Amino acid sequence: QKFQLTMRSAFDPTAFAVMAGIAGAEQYKDVYPGFGGGLQGYGKRYGATFANHVSGQFFGRAVYPAIFHQDPRYFYKGKGSVSSRAFYAVSAVFITRNDNGRWGPNYSNVLGDFTSAGLSNFYYPQSDRGAGLVFFNGLTLLGGGAAENLIKEFILKSITSHIPKGANGQP
Repeated sequence: QKFQLTMRSAFDPTAFAVMAGIAGAEQYKDVYPGFGGGLQGYGKRYGATFANHVSGQFFGRAVYPAIFHQDPRYFYKGKGSVSSRAFYAVSAVFITRNDNGRWGPNYSNVLGDFTSAGLSNFYYPQSDRGAGLVFFNGLTLLGGGAAENLIKEFILKSITSHIPKGANGQP
């Protein structure tokens, strides 16, 4: 089930939007100049960012959750103040439910994002490879995950018709 969930979440519409935003910000700031400029440079940044996302999802939502017995799903909070819901969405990057129902550190997500960041050394420009790339991409993936959770919590929940009533915070 975790591997099936991974395939759906890796190609979720919010992922495409968040990765496009990250690639756009990297293009604007000329992060990774080895990718070049213009539309071609943006395309390379988008491809690399999306590859990071997909590999992060694979490791962080399938492989490591199977090893650590963690539930990789995001559970809507849906109720409470805007700030409490925003804090919940961002903290879900670092805190998750274990398969036994208890909350604990989200080892799977953090390790998955940094495993993916390590793999990025294979497809980023030679001049940008190294520990700095791994650290930056790992943090970028964690931030992207927080952004996706915020979109899910505040935007998608209100327009998604198949969320059962009373499902707030429930597995």
